[in-house]
Amino acid sequence: MNKMQRYQAAIAGNPVDRAPRTCWAHHFTETHGHEGHARVHSIFQKQHDWDILKIVNDFQYPFPEGVEDITCAADLEKFTVATLDEYMFREELKCIEKLRAEFPDTPIVQTQFCPVRQIIRRAGNNVIPVLLENKAATHKALEVISESTEKYFVKLVEAGCNGFYLGINFLNSAGGIVDSFDPVYQEFMKPYIPRLLRSMKKAGLDRFVHLHGMGVSLSILE
Repeated sequence: MNKMQRYQAAIAGNPVDRAPRTCWAHHFTETHGHEGHARVHSIFQKQHDWDILKIVNDFQYPFPEGVEDITCAADLEKFTVATLDEYMFREELKCIEKLRAEFPDTPIVQTQFCPVRQIIRRAGNNVIPVLLENKAATHKALEVISESTEKYFVKLVEAGCNGFYLGINFLNSAGGIVDSFDPVYQEFMKPYIPRLLRSMKKAGLDRFVHLHGMGVSLSILE
């Protein structure tokens, strides 16, 4: 089997000659733009000949203009649906187009994080108490991040992406790993994950999830 045949058979639950293999790492290329981002992934792919070219999203979600540190509800309420011209989306899509041209027969899977993690990833764990104390404003921000991500799914397919790998990290108010029954997960993560998975399928993306935590069960995706 070639890479694409092996991938498609595995996704469909059909027999394969062997399990598809891949590996990924954070390459920290956010300031390098799409060319530097693509170049590092290309080198990694050529060195190891992975069955799946898994792209790690080094670009951070765009915060509202003038907002760098989220300290109150007013900061969260400034979030609006992002356009795909924002640096994160624009450069990632260009990267995928470049890699698809270079590796026409290799499955490409894009990585990104669930909406609340997008905020925490940029603002740091110190933002978690702010999110907990301002639930209505937090949900407003998570709603528009979800909507932006859903628009992005459609463009990923057009750029040549085969699948999407959704990273789900469970965090408590102290920034530690918790299990999937934690109130923080139930409040701020669980409502958005099934929605994003449905949107991936509608866009035509194969779906992968990374469930990072304790007491993890696939029932949390329902």
